[in-house]
This record gives sequence, C-alpha cells and structure tokens, in this order.
Amino acid sequence: MKPVNGNRQGSVPTPLSRSVAYTVIVTLAVPLAGSQTISVGSALAILLVPVLVSSTWPLRQARFILLATGAAVVSGATLLAFNVGDATGRSIDTTAVLANYSLVIFLAVNLIVTVWCVLQIGVEAALVLYGVGSLIGYMISTEQFSDNPWKYSLSFPVCILLLVVMGRLSRSAGFACAAALIVISISFDTRNTAGALLAACTTQLILLRGRQSNSRTRSAITVAAVGLSGALVYQLFTFLALGGSLGRELEETTLNQSRNQSVIAGRVEYGATFALLREVPQGLGPGVVPSQRDVQIGKSGLADIGVGTSSSYVEESMFGNRFEVHSIAGDIWVQFGIGGVGLAAALLAVLIKTVTRCVSRSTNTRIELAVLFLAYQGLWDLLFSPLYANFRSFAFVCGVCVALTALTASSNRTVEAQEPVGV
Repeated sequence: MKPVNGNRQGSVPTPLSRSVAYTVIVTLAVPLAGSQTISVGSALAILLVPVLVSSTWPLRQARFILLATGAAVVSGATLLAFNVGDATGRSIDTTAVLANYSLVIFLAVNLIVTVWCVLQIGVEAALVLYGVGSLIGYMISTEQFSDNPWKYSLSFPVCILLLVVMGRLSRSAGFACAAALIVISISFDTRNTAGALLAACTTQLILLRGRQSNSRTRSAITVAAVGLSGALVYQLFTFLALGGSLGRELEETTLNQSRNQSVIAGRVEYGATFALLREVPQGLGPGVVPSQRDVQIGKSGLADIGVGTSSSYVEESMFGNRFEVHSIAGDIWVQFGIGGVGLAAALLAVLIKTVTRCVSRSTNTRIELAVLFLAYQGLWDLLFSPLYANFRSFAFVCGVCVALTALTASSNRTVEAQEPVGV
C-alpha cells in the first residue's frame, strides 16, 4: 500500500510528517531507558497526541477504540472506588494501579500513532521499519539473554521482515519463507507463531483458488480451513514434543499440559478465568490485590480442569499481587471491568475485519500474507497472551489493521468516483 494521497479530511502527507513517521515507527519497539512500558517511539507519540487524535478521530475504528479506552479508564476508576475494602478483603497496590493504567493508555497511544504513521508512509514501509526497530530494541535489551529468544523476542519481527521482503519477490517465495518459519517456530516451542503463519498461508491459498467465487462461501471455507490448520499445528507440535523430537524440557512440559482437561489452546489459565468470571463478572480493578476468596475461586477453577494449584507459577505468577489470566482480553477485563470488555471487543472487531477484507476483496498481494499473519497473530495474543508482555506488538498489529481498513476504503471510493455514470 502506498501512502495515502488524501482522505476525507483532505490531509496530505508532507516531507516533514513522513520524516516524523519514519522516526516514530522505527523506535516504537525500542525501550526507553528506565521504563518497562514507554518506548522511544511512545514518548515521541505523546508529544504528537493532538495531531494523532485529530488525524485518526474521523476513522470509525480508531474513534471506537479511543472511546472504548476512555470507557475502560472510567470503569477501572469505578472498580477502585467500589470493589475494595474490608468487606471484600481486597486492597490496592498503588504502584500496580499506575502500571496497569499505563499499559492500557499506551496500548491506545501506540495504536493510534501506528495508524498515523501507516497513513503517512504506507503499510510496507511501516512493517519493515517496525521489524528493524524491534530487532534493535532486542539487541539493546536484556531479553536477548532469555532461554528462548526466538519465542519471546525474535519471531514476530523476523516473520514480518521476511514475509514482506519475500512477498515482494514472488508469491511462491512468500509461501516458501512462511513454511521455513513454521518449521523454525515449531522447533522453538512457538506454536502461536506457527499457527498464525499456517492460518495465513491457508487463507491466501483459498483466496488464490476462489477470488471469483461467492464471498460468503469463500468466507465459510476460510474459517473452517483456518480452524483446521490451527488444530493441525497444535497436534503436530504435541506429537513431536511427546516423542522427544523437540527436547526433553518440551517433552515434559507438553506431557504435563496433556494430563489436564484444558482444551483452550493448552492454556490452563482459562480455568481460573472462567471461575472468576462466574463469581466476579464486574472484574477486580487496576492494581487491586485479589482477596483470599478470589484466589480460592481461581484455584478451584484450575482444580476443576485437573491442574495442580501448589506450583510456583500458580502461587506467584497467577495469584501473587494480581490475578494474571494470560490473555490480553482477560487481563483488560480483570483490571477494567465492563469498560475493558468493550475495549477488547473493539480490538477483536478490528482484527476480524482485516481478515474479512482480505477474504472479500483483493488487497496488495505483495503484503497480503504478512497482513494475514499480523491479524491472526493479533487474534492469538488477544485471547492467549498476557497484556504486560505483548501490548506493544499487539498495538502495532491493531494499528496496521485500522490503517489498512482506512486505506482500502479510500481506494474503493477513488475507484467509484472514477467510474462513468451509469456503469
């Protein structure tokens, strides 16, 4: 996609605005010294907030997300006022309150600055620059020393860069690249990336076969095929892991997961999530330390699906000074209640809309595979990845999807305006 040449507001990218966009997008994943939440690009985005809001507000999806973020902020404050105290047994961790509010606010800031940058410089340039910036951020952070850097740091930017570059060469090169990345991801216990890549390839193959067929039929087949491809990746990984092909540590981890009755992407946290949802549907609140009763509810949910409740992960990570459900949507609900649910729903709609636009009409085929990968990765993260570790890349994904929708709609209006009357 080329930079937008004009929109409903008549704004046109200028050399200065494009230069700023290049700088922001390449530093959006470069951490700011001393901060876990704010990146260099995020700090620059704060200075641009008046421009960003005025530029993105006319876009319906961006407007809904901004409004939903505001509702989540208000909902979180309401929970803090009415959901703590001696009667509930819950307390407030002030540091955690600030941290959780920072996460949801910078989720929105990163998202709208990504939208603005894409409208200034185009989708391809934004993808490449963000990928490069992510690798730079990795190199200067301590995460490069993690046990599995591919899974936690490298897979997302490398996949973006290679899919864009190889997609420019040919469609076959893009598929071959995706196949290699799937193998690498499975080898490094990165099922979410492998699943997103396979789902993207499956969707594009269907599109190549059926561009002229009925869109409803094609959409239904795509949904079924994507679900099947995800299941195949999961089963293949499980088979290889249980057979010891991926190492002893993964063999033991997969064996432990297979012993419980969790059927949601292998994530046992959903047992606790659903249990808390039944008992405390309004959520807890940002920075609220769960009561003993809340913890017991969560543990009972784990026990119901056959998961032990005495491990260090359960005691410290899930039920320490917070209720961690390992899901962006779940975390937003726990922290911000009904307003958080609205925000999660708005983000889900953006991702689904991107997939359906790719299915229903021809987009730029050079980046279609990369865009589909982004959308499916975003869907996974929304449902199965923790907010604190993924908000930055997730905001970028959603921002690209919002901008792509705006660019596609603008292109369609231009084509319609150029058609002769009566045609």
